Amino acid sequence: MKNKYYENYTLFENAVETFFQTFNDRIADMKSLLNFKFGIIKAN
Repeated sequence: MKNKYYENYTLFENAVETFFQTFNDRIADMKSLLNFKFGIIKAN
């Protein structure tokens, strides 16, 4: 879905529905992004 142009709302809506229908399959990938160091951002 990221950075993809959808010609109309129906195509966009279908992509969103597909994302949430396959959400459980993506949990492991998302958890790999959320680690201790991911949350640490130093401010200058």
